[in-house]
Amino acid sequence: MPIAFCSVAAAPVRKLPAHDSEMVNQLLFGEKVQILEQPSNGWGRIISEYDQYAGWVAINQLEQAVTAPADLDDVIIYNTGLVNELQCAAGSIMIPQGAGLPNFHQNKGSLGNLSYAYTGGDTKPVNTLVTDRSFLQAILEKWINVPYLWGGRTFMGDDGCSHSSGCFATGHARRNSRFFTGRKMW
Repeated sequence: MPIAFCSVAAAPVRKLPAHDSEMVNQLLFGEKVQILEQPSNGWGRIISEYDQYAGWVAINQLEQAVTAPADLDDVIIYNTGLVNELQCAAGSIMIPQGAGLPNFHQNKGSLGNLSYAYTGGDTKPVNTLVTDRSFLQAILEKWINVPYLWGGRTFMGDDGCSHSSGCFATGHARRNSRFFTGRKMW
């Protein structure tokens, strides 16, 4: 199955392949997905590597993966900003807290054929456990008045389950209770 990355700030994952279909999830910039099906209608049925949510995404919001050199890292933006600026050939992309930076090294990275630069706040390797209490509190305080949005995962709208991805920004904490049955959260 082809691998792709979300190449926009946040892409809605739909229940059916239509823009007016229910949003069941969001992909954040840099999230890796498997493309399960790609009919010729401009949509792809995907499953997210991060939380195993499946659904339909407009294929123009994904960038097909290419083999990356082994010395590049997958990191997650690790700062208290709700949005962070990324530079690419088309200009700036304002990406949300918790977004991934795949194939990242020395402030540069790539998603398939899309090259980008990030010189903002700190980054941490995926699956780094965040234990700094004051850092976590600074992030959580910014999410206090975020509106509810079914399937949302950004400060523009959140479904309540995504605080682990947005607030802990580690790729380590899981998104909902189906992951906790018989397992520890961290």
